[in-house]
Amino acid sequence: MPMPSKHVRTLLLSLVLLPACASLHRGPGAGQRAQLWRDAHNAFYADSFRVATVAFQTLATQYPTTPEGREARFYLAALHLDPRNTTAFDPHASETDLAAYLAQDSLNQGLIGHRPEATSMLRLAREVQRPCEERVGPLRCETRVVERRVPGQTGGTAPNGASAATVERLQAMIADRDEQIQRLNAELNRIRATLVPRRP
Repeated sequence: MPMPSKHVRTLLLSLVLLPACASLHRGPGAGQRAQLWRDAHNAFYADSFRVATVAFQTLATQYPTTPEGREARFYLAALHLDPRNTTAFDPHASETDLAAYLAQDSLNQGLIGHRPEATSMLRLAREVQRPCEERVGPLRCETRVVERRVPGQTGGTAPNGASAATVERLQAMIADRDEQIQRLNAELNRIRATLVPRRP
């Protein structure tokens, strides 16, 4: 199935954002909040992480008690946890924003719209900050086996003294970890797909 053109995708994003814009509270700064909300989501959609971060940060700090300001915390956390955001990938910052975001809904007042996603992302942010060997299975660091061959050397033992069976077993473990990483990436992509702008 062919991917929609950039113009079509932009139009679809605009249609998603319209309900959020229509629900903005009246009062001082309403127009600026609406513009920041649109700019932030358009930048996030276009993978312009720096621009999106600035816009969401402005909403979160200047309008913390508004729906836009509260939801901005969730999107800031997502930006810091996105592995494509190579210059500002920061699980600790993501954990801080997610904790603040979830705290707003601690009294069951229904203030936030992404509680399930935020809870999963908070666990992930905390997990990736742990030492590799202490993480849950799919998040443990990949084990690599480097085999060096000495010219003229033959036999069933690797140069480092490991048997061929040991090397084969380790390679099977690596393949298993690769599959786990692929499943984790698929789950992250599923979570990211739910991060469409919702009504604040």
